[in-house]
Amino acid sequence: MRNCQHFSFASLIKKQSEKPVFEMSDKEIEKLKSVAQVLVSILAITGLVAVTAVMPGFLSVIKTFYRIKRIRRLEYEEKNKKIIKTFYYLKEKGYIELYKVDRNFKIVLTKKGRTWAAKLQKPVISISKDKHWDKKYWQIAADIPTKYKSGADAFRREILKLGFFPLQRTLWFFPFDPRKEIELLSQKYLISPFVTVMKIEILDPTDQKNIQKHFMEKKII
Repeated sequence: MRNCQHFSFASLIKKQSEKPVFEMSDKEIEKLKSVAQVLVSILAITGLVAVTAVMPGFLSVIKTFYRIKRIRRLEYEEKNKKIIKTFYYLKEKGYIELYKVDRNFKIVLTKKGRTWAAKLQKPVISISKDKHWDKKYWQIAADIPTKYKSGADAFRREILKLGFFPLQRTLWFFPFDPRKEIELLSQKYLISPFVTVMKIEILDPTDQKNIQKHFMEKKII
C-alpha cells in the first residue's frame, strides 16, 4: 500500500497547473538554507493546498533557490526525486500532514511546522524613517475578495510585524512613506489590485490620538 501511495504522490509531483498561487522575492529565498525550508515557507503562505496547485510556484522558487545558492542544476528525474524526498522528510519529522483526496493530495503545516515557518518568515524589509516627520500619516486600505483569504491574512501579519497601526481590519496607518514596501508585499501575495496607499491630511481627533500613541510607544516617531 505504501508503494502504491508513493507512486501516486510521485505522479502528482510531475503535474503542473497553469500558474503559481504565490510569489517570493529573491531576498526571501536567499535567507533560506534548504529545499525543506523553501517548502515550509511556501506552505505558510498558501495554507492548505492541493499538491498540483502548489507545484508550479514551488518549482519556480526552487529554480531561483538553486541559482542564488549556486547549486548545480539538477536533471528532471533527479529534481523530482529530491522534491518527493523533501515532502516525505517533512512528513516524517512532523512538519506537514499529507491527506489523500480522490486523485490528489492535500498538504498542510502542523503546529510544529507553523512554529518553524514563523521563525523563517522574519521580515526581510523595513520602512525607512524620514529625518523630519511632517506629522501626516499614510493610509493602507485593502478590500480583498474572500478567495484570496490566505494571501490577505499573510499580508496582514506582515504589515503588523512592520509596526502598522490597525484602525480597522482592512485599514492601517504608518507615519512614513510605505509605498515601495506595500507594493512588494501585495505583489508577493498576489493581492496588489485590491490594495491602495494614500497620504492623509486630516484624521478624526480621537483616531489621531490613538494612532500617535501607538507609534510613540513603538518608538517609530
